[in-house]
Amino acid sequence: MKIKTCFFIVILSILSCNRENKDKSRTKNESFKNTNIKMKENNIIYSSVDVNKFFKINNETNQVELIKNSLVPEKFIAKNIEVNIKENDFEVKPEIDINYYKIKSLKLNDKIIFDIIMYEIIGDNNTNIINIQLNSYDFFRNPIDKILLDCRLTFESEYHREFKLFKNNTIVIKKIAKDWLLYNESGDIIGESDKPKITSQEVKYIVDEKGKFIKSE
Repeated sequence: MKIKTCFFIVILSILSCNRENKDKSRTKNESFKNTNIKMKENNIIYSSVDVNKFFKINNETNQVELIKNSLVPEKFIAKNIEVNIKENDFEVKPEIDINYYKIKSLKLNDKIIFDIIMYEIIGDNNTNIINIQLNSYDFFRNPIDKILLDCRLTFESEYHREFKLFKNNTIVIKKIAKDWLLYNESGDIIGESDKPKITSQEVKYIVDEKGKFIKSE
């Protein structure tokens, strides 16, 4: 059971560590939250609400799957995977020839183009992982930058993200882990809780004029 629980323990550890850092700068974060509240919903270009229609839970495996009936598959090529992915907590790295699906294209200006793509990979213990990724390109479609907007999986517990892209070139991502399991000191599962332990962390990025995603502290 230790091996099976390692993957989700990593999730909780990442969010817990980030929460400790977050608490140390609570005043700054409260100011950030107030700023977010003031942002009008009609300033949102794209968000998690728009991609929820592409997900489903397989009742037999209890895992997240893609609904790709209306989507056109494309293949990752070497050029697509050269640039590192930001907010890639689990070091997701799609391999060449894996299918991805373009679900939205946007323009920053006449020189910078954005694609929102979706793909699935198999993680530890055959866990299905769904990723929503924002890519930026120059006019000639050379990759500039990448960031994971959403990463979804159900592995005895749940992990997902909520994101919003704003007209002022701001990206807000909230990472959420929901754990229903109880563990002993050795990390073994010893039961389930009536109430899940929910851990979350919010990050903010600004898109600069060159199409780079810059983390805002």
